[in-house]
Amino acid sequence: MGADPEVLAVLESAGLGDLADRFAAEDIDRSVLWALHEEDLCELGLAPAQRLALLARLTGERHAPAAVDRDERIPAPMAIAAAEQALQRSDLAEASHFLRQAEHSLARMGEAAADPLRLRVLIARSSISRSRHGISSDEAGRLGRQVLELAQKLRETKSELVALTGLYTHALARAEYFVAGKWAELLSERAAQAQDATFHMIGRRGTGVVALHVGSLTQAVAALQEALDGYDEALHLELAYAHGYDHAEICSGFLSFARWITGDPAGARNASDFAVAHARRIAHMHSLAQALVFRAMMMSLAQDWDASQAAAEEGEAVGRQHGLELMRAASRFFGHAARLSASPSPPDAAGLAALRQSHAAFTHVNPCNSQQLCGLLLTSLQLRAGAFAEAEASLLQAEHVQARTRETFLQPELLRMRAQLLRARGDAAAAERQLDAALQNATRMGATMLALRIACDMAEAMPSADALAQLATLRGKLVSVDHGADMRRCEALLAGAP
Repeated sequence: MGADPEVLAVLESAGLGDLADRFAAEDIDRSVLWALHEEDLCELGLAPAQRLALLARLTGERHAPAAVDRDERIPAPMAIAAAEQALQRSDLAEASHFLRQAEHSLARMGEAAADPLRLRVLIARSSISRSRHGISSDEAGRLGRQVLELAQKLRETKSELVALTGLYTHALARAEYFVAGKWAELLSERAAQAQDATFHMIGRRGTGVVALHVGSLTQAVAALQEALDGYDEALHLELAYAHGYDHAEICSGFLSFARWITGDPAGARNASDFAVAHARRIAHMHSLAQALVFRAMMMSLAQDWDASQAAAEEGEAVGRQHGLELMRAASRFFGHAARLSASPSPPDAAGLAALRQSHAAFTHVNPCNSQQLCGLLLTSLQLRAGAFAEAEASLLQAEHVQARTRETFLQPELLRMRAQLLRARGDAAAAERQLDAALQNATRMGATMLALRIACDMAEAMPSADALAQLATLRGKLVSVDHGADMRRCEALLAGAP
């Protein structure tokens, strides 16, 4: 007889699914599970890390107080230090375990003595929350505001700057770009007042990221590069443990998008390569998973399906191993989209259904961010499959998100996809008008690579000397060239010119 379903679910959520047979052999059902203590887990032969992981999943039940009571003599400062060290190893379960001990000790201390220590606990909890549930979660926002309030009460300037950074990224991940811009501006102001070069650097990153999302691409490249140039690993690596991600990693991830869209594909790939290699070298697992997701997304935009799939598969593995739900769900969707896109055959009904399912799982943990890119991938695959009604629904949803959030850096591609849908339905004249609008939009924004892609569509659909001359002009505006899908397509069209 197999394990009790509830027992199996708890074990799998703790990454301990391989213990299911052992628990079944010991006749541990749901009633026994919730009565287990740490000594019982020792007798079952669980390793310390396994015990911590399982106890962490049972937080709020009778295990947590029991575990804390046995360690209640550990002073709060020691427990907090142990939690911070666990965070440096990306061991979220162990960090949570020691933070519970710290909170138990702090409850017996006076407010004046406890508040500085409580601030460190809140900062650590914020980092864990962002890693486990994503930067956009309600819990991440709530903890960020608590850190800001307590830091201002204690006049802890550095912690206040940490909190402002967290609130900026929280708004950004919720696609509240103008709110994010205001937090970034406040962060820059407070950093200037404090003469803090580190948080000025972070403020510049904030300015660059918001500029990217709202389509101010030249400003985005300049600000993100300045912020990346200001990174000093010896000084700034510790920010990864406070914020949940490394500054250089996330800066490079966004910079890869900005460089690719503005016509620097080689620079984009270099930025993406650095983000992954750097995160791997510093061994910060949330940063690594995030760098891999960014790479999967950027490569899918560039239609490099093999690179996108490889990054997504590793990102999913890292997310699964370290309990990073958002990164795991994102990797699964982008990997699935890359596999279907790389296939020479259109996706069948089962493939599209599985893609919708993985998108729904991603949207469940990330309802706001990256949805235009998701919509573009869905629409493209549904068009290939001849599922025009589904393609229309996906594109409308992406257009609705753009209108609601005012995130416009992918607007030229959305307009191009609308032209493809019109052409597939037989309205060639409307498709031509839509491509004209898309090209004007891309040109105005400085989105040279997207403009090149649109010009390729025009040269294929409406061959003419003018269309090829336009394509050649755009190719000449590229900052760098690569052997990507758009460059190969452009060269083939120009090579066939009369």
